[in-house]
Amino acid sequence: MYRIFVEVRTITYEYLEKTKRLFEDNGWDWKSELYDRFCNRMDVWSNDEERDFFLELSKRFLWVRLEEYPTCVKYVLEKILSKEISEEQKSVCLLPLKSISELKHEKSGDIVAYMLHGGECSNIFSKYKKHKYIYSSIVFCLNKVLSSSEKIVLIDDFIGSGDTAIAVIDELVASKKILTEQIVVAVIVIMEEAYERLADKGVRVVFKHKATKGIHGFYAGDELNEKLCMIKSMTDMIKGKKRFSSPLGYNCTESLVSMYRTPNNTLPIFWAKKGKTKDGEGPFSR
Repeated sequence: MYRIFVEVRTITYEYLEKTKRLFEDNGWDWKSELYDRFCNRMDVWSNDEERDFFLELSKRFLWVRLEEYPTCVKYVLEKILSKEISEEQKSVCLLPLKSISELKHEKSGDIVAYMLHGGECSNIFSKYKKHKYIYSSIVFCLNKVLSSSEKIVLIDDFIGSGDTAIAVIDELVASKKILTEQIVVAVIVIMEEAYERLADKGVRVVFKHKATKGIHGFYAGDELNEKLCMIKSMTDMIKGKKRFSSPLGYNCTESLVSMYRTPNNTLPIFWAKKGKTKDGEGPFSR
């Protein structure tokens, strides 16, 4: 005798329509798998208060798709060459934001750095041809004594907690061959707290988007405590292979950001997988 189990959906037509409006407001395609994954994710929770909070967070969600990278990189590059590099500085070293221990691994910074080699970036380099541009890695910078007329530009698509960026900068400065003021960080999206940490070290940061913590940045007092309790409860409902140390994302960064890949700084309710079925996938993949 066989038993057939039918999964009961709890999400109502009202929330299907609310999600559609969210997608229209955010400029996302509601006739897509992303829309389906959003609806499946809301079906995880048992009450409308949690669904409303998820939609509220989603309104502030920043999704930078890979096809948007060239425009963002062009914007950041133009800003750096026009405002951060003086005419006296003869050469500019451009390198992905990676420590020595990460050199063997492909990182998102490699994708951004690769985009500098062609497309519209070529036109920008031609505009500022007084400088010599060196595409390199941290190893080159550590093995070479840079003069005060040289600049280092560390490139990435996203900076969340700022831990990696600070570790790389400390590595460069500890070599005693590079000064902090010679370093500029170029990034598409940076979290506000990471920006402040780098600014406190005297490092200039050029970005396309600066993002605020998704919960602490918008709520205070009793409402903040209520939202923190809710996000923990919502996260506890999602169990699977994905591991995360906090319902607020890595290092409690509270990002509401997805790039080519979704960083683990982003709230896990947006990327963590529930179970093994396709319906359990988070809206944004990691």
